[in-house]
Amino acid sequence: MAMDGTTQPQAQTPLADNPQPGVAARIIRQVKRATRKKFTAEDKIRIVLEGFRKELPISDICRREGISPSIYYAWLKQFMEGGKDVCEHCPGRIFQLTNSKK
Repeated sequence: MAMDGTTQPQAQTPLADNPQPGVAARIIRQVKRATRKKFTAEDKIRIVLEGFRKELPISDICRREGISPSIYYAWLKQFMEGGKDVCEHCPGRIFQLTNSKK
């Protein structure tokens, strides 16, 4: 209501005039997908290894990197499974490496 007691018409956004439901949500999803940060494999490994060092809590690392802890633990699982796959494919190589250091 204006100071003189009259009402002013409210401005409507272009999305409010659209009769299709969910258009705004679809636009928001598209923008989020387009602006989402994409991490390289090297970045993921760096973040996971930093978590292994235990110098900072995982929550602090995730906050600094802009990821959720569930993403960190998914990357950790992938990292560990990748190492497991290497060990299964080449067990003799690991044995040779450990014996050659002596």
